[in-house]
Amino acid sequence: MSKGILRGSTALFLCAFAAGAAQADVTAQDVWSDWRAYLSGTGYELTATEQMSGDTLNVNDVSLTMTLPEDDTTVVINLGNLSFVENGDGTVAVRIPGTMPITIAGTDSSGDGFEADVNVTNTGFSMVAAGDPNDLTYNYTAATMGMELADVRINGTSPGEDFAKVVFGMANVIGTTRVTGESLRSYSQTVKADDLTYDVAVRDPEEGGFLTWVGGSEGIELQSVTSLPSEMDTENMAAMIEAGFASDGGFAFGAGSSTLNFQDESESFSYESTSQGGLISFQIGPDGMGYSMEQATVSINMAGSEIPLPVSLNFAELLFNMVVPVMASDESQDFKLVLSMSDFTISDLIWGIFDPTGQLPRDPATLVVALTGQAKLLANIMDPQVMEDLEDGPPPGELEALNIEALEVTAAGASLTGDGAFTFDNTDLTTFDGMPRPTGILDLQLVGGNALLDKLVAMGLLPEEQAGGARMMMGLFARPGDGPDTLNSTLEINDQGHILANGQRIQ
Repeated sequence: MSKGILRGSTALFLCAFAAGAAQADVTAQDVWSDWRAYLSGTGYELTATEQMSGDTLNVNDVSLTMTLPEDDTTVVINLGNLSFVENGDGTVAVRIPGTMPITIAGTDSSGDGFEADVNVTNTGFSMVAAGDPNDLTYNYTAATMGMELADVRINGTSPGEDFAKVVFGMANVIGTTRVTGESLRSYSQTVKADDLTYDVAVRDPEEGGFLTWVGGSEGIELQSVTSLPSEMDTENMAAMIEAGFASDGGFAFGAGSSTLNFQDESESFSYESTSQGGLISFQIGPDGMGYSMEQATVSINMAGSEIPLPVSLNFAELLFNMVVPVMASDESQDFKLVLSMSDFTISDLIWGIFDPTGQLPRDPATLVVALTGQAKLLANIMDPQVMEDLEDGPPPGELEALNIEALEVTAAGASLTGDGAFTFDNTDLTTFDGMPRPTGILDLQLVGGNALLDKLVAMGLLPEEQAGGARMMMGLFARPGDGPDTLNSTLEINDQGHILANGQRIQ
């Protein structure tokens, strides 16, 4: 069901959100041909009737249908009646209905049949196309654009009007999309809106549970560049990429908030968050798949029947970044993983549980892990048949190098930092019991570790004998540093498979 919604709404919005500047004459038929080629190329079965009347091409009863066999789901999009009006200056005005219904039908995991009707809406919509058939630019504006769940039916019966409410909306939308190329079409688009809002409410008619999710953000902006081949197998991402598919984009948003609440007969849960904005970006193509998210000044509050007391968390910055290869290659490919939580604080209420007398420093904590490396991918992991064949087989790739670009854990007055690099010999799977033999060095530094142990012992959170064991291990693996309460350690795995700590072999 989720894939149907995604594909249906994506195709519709890429067309309805189309958008540049006049460069040459374009006809109404040119513009409609561009729409038709895109929709047919992305896997939809398109039906419509066309009639030219003066300077206007009327395309009526436009319907798009896509069947997703693996989900037993069908998506039907009714674009209604479209008009492409030649303005007499080489540009074409595009007119679309204020409401365009989407119907998603299929069978859920329990075997029940379902249907969901979703309306894509707009007010004050205006779009103008300019250029030539191989270089079209669309400019558009709208007072509002959104999506709304109209109805849900399970086994042909509606659970009731209050079963579900799902509303997404944007206000004061301005967009531009440029479409270039022939067999491989490039879609470069920018969409801006004053705000994005959502309002979701779902009731469980059998268990009586009720969930609400309300929120939004200010000043959103979407930018993306997507290459689409003329024919695509939307069920096989690997085949799409081999045919030329690629996409790279980002979604920036301003200050916002989100509130989620759940309640049933025995349990409850509430979640609130705010932030001063951030950026979500994505990429997929022959060079790999990437996702990143960053937010500034994040505040999270949670409470519930399964949580013994309210939880309050604050972050100056949250950052996640991942890039992985997806296509098989005889050459090494880069990957990256970054996680950063800077100036992380928790409420005094939580601190008071395990440190009621305030013996531990309550300075903001930081967690940073930044990894890069190279791997050789032996199979196309985006091909569903290939992955099915690999379920009981060997791993689909080989790790060749791993670089610890940054490691930092700072909390309660102590700080552990480090960096290092390792290479891996995939021909030696015996030295480390099935794992490719690593070779490399990891440098670590611990500041304030002994002071933290002393405080934990004094608070009764750590027995003295366990603290003594920890100090013995630090003495074995580390050497005193230049500063007070500072320990340095260099851990090495040499080309013989020996493990050394500060030059001394320990294995």
